[in-house]
Amino acid sequence: MASFLKKQNKFLSKIAYTPKNQKCFVVFAVLSVATMIAIFCFSAQSADDSKALSTAFSGGLEAVLYALKWLIGEALAVWIKTYVRKIAHFTLYALLGAFVSATFLNTKIKAPAVKYLMSAGVCLFYSITDEFHQLFVVGRSGELSDVLIDFSGAITGIALTALFYKIICIFSKRPKKY
Repeated sequence: MASFLKKQNKFLSKIAYTPKNQKCFVVFAVLSVATMIAIFCFSAQSADDSKALSTAFSGGLEAVLYALKWLIGEALAVWIKTYVRKIAHFTLYALLGAFVSATFLNTKIKAPAVKYLMSAGVCLFYSITDEFHQLFVVGRSGELSDVLIDFSGAITGIALTALFYKIICIFSKRPKKY
């Protein structure tokens, strides 16, 4: 066990700068994989099971939207209910994009742009393989429009992570003590 931990620590020291970065790297990598597993499980559902889950969710959402209809307007409430599945795609991939980019932010890769491009590449690849996987699930199909929605969500998550990271960098600079 000790030799395994030693090898793991050696591997992590090649990827991340400090022990703090190493811990963040592991946490965000685990969150990325967990999100990928959740996406895979949702995609593995048959069309009937997927529709039942969407219907159950939109039923609860319908009650909330009905209560908020005066605030958001009836047209927006109908639009949200209609596009629940697409919004779910977008949201799950936004989470994936955020976690994957946070993982890459804790690596020794120097250029932030490269980190974000690698994050986008991972998310796009996963989206394509997810839609390909759906070709083999009963009643499901792989759709290019879903890849675009997924990738848009991932880019949104990556952009929000980049913005959050920039804000942290700006506010974490402390004046030097002489």
